[in-house]
Amino acid sequence: RVWMSASNIKVCVRVRPFATREKGEKCVVQMPTEQRVIVYAADSDKEEADMSFDRAYWSHNPHDELFADQETLMNDLGNDVLE
Repeated sequence: RVWMSASNIKVCVRVRPFATREKGEKCVVQMPTEQRVIVYAADSDKEEADMSFDRAYWSHNPHDELFADQETLMNDLGNDVLE
């Protein structure tokens, strides 16, 4: 099995929680689905980018419905690499 064949490449993105020094900042990223990412301007609600990925992982707020913890990423991505 060739690990880097085109059919095995996945483009994924993950939004992490704010670091301590970022607490109180505005999160300018939204993930309305598990594939879609919307980025807004930091100083307004103007949409700057609307992108699609094979998978978008929302790890910013553990109370959100689409929250993805480390175990989720391992199950979705890591186990395939280890096989």
